[in-house]
Amino acid sequence: MVTSVQPLHIWMYGECYLRFSTQIFNLENFHESLHLTNHAVQCKYANYTQRDKSLPEQNMWDSNIFKNYLKDIGKPTVWDDIIFPGLRENIIGTMLACQDTMDRRANTFELYGADFMLGEDFQPWLLEINSCPDLSPSTNVTRRMCPQCLQDVVKVMIDNRRNPSADTGQFRLVYKQNLPKPPLYLGMSLLVRGRRLFKTKKAKSKESKEKLTLLQDITDATINRQFPKLSPVSDYNGPVIKDFIEDIIHAPSMESSGYEFIPALPSTSAKKKHSSKHERKSKRTRER
Repeated sequence: MVTSVQPLHIWMYGECYLRFSTQIFNLENFHESLHLTNHAVQCKYANYTQRDKSLPEQNMWDSNIFKNYLKDIGKPTVWDDIIFPGLRENIIGTMLACQDTMDRRANTFELYGADFMLGEDFQPWLLEINSCPDLSPSTNVTRRMCPQCLQDVVKVMIDNRRNPSADTGQFRLVYKQNLPKPPLYLGMSLLVRGRRLFKTKKAKSKESKEKLTLLQDITDATINRQFPKLSPVSDYNGPVIKDFIEDIIHAPSMESSGYEFIPALPSTSAKKKHSSKHERKSKRTRER
């Protein structure tokens, strides 16, 4: 189960199940009943009378029964040393490979079903990963396991989010991606003090565009109180910043469909300076 795409968080369920064929394996016969162990395929065929009697009637084991089988054949550590680590590595590697193409939606999750085949050396081979796994109670094993899995999904997505120490059932976080913090391009803090924009109601005329209005003026006292002390502009007055400002000044005006972007309103002190400058200019004009 993936609970976050960027950064990538992968959870694995602690229990799984094994499927068996109704027929005896044979590489000289490629009939589906010998090689496709899906329940939708195997339910069409009767169990072969000469196959191993220890195989389950419904052709499915859960992982606990399989672990007991490994102990009976003298391989008690194979699951923890080979099988489960192989399952984990295949799943993590596959998810990392397709991370860039996955939908990055917050507050969502995706439950996947991974199909593997075990070799004679017990190494798991990944066959496919399904985004919509079958959770129907087709056998006694899935009838017990699938509802429990869905209950544990709720524990991860709801309980664990509210309380990180909450029980997550049989889900375990097997991979948590750490994104490195990108270094500052200029080696300095370029903090931008923004102001919130609000939409006004559309005008009755169809030709008029939506306009964005600003709230009341922000005073210098409010700026100094709500924002940390910043370095003076002269500290950032390097060649890169100068070139960047010149590019902005000479850039052509861009209009966004349905919006008109207006510059941020000056602070009260800037308005006073602008007003006094305008009055001096008007006075000089009258004297002339």
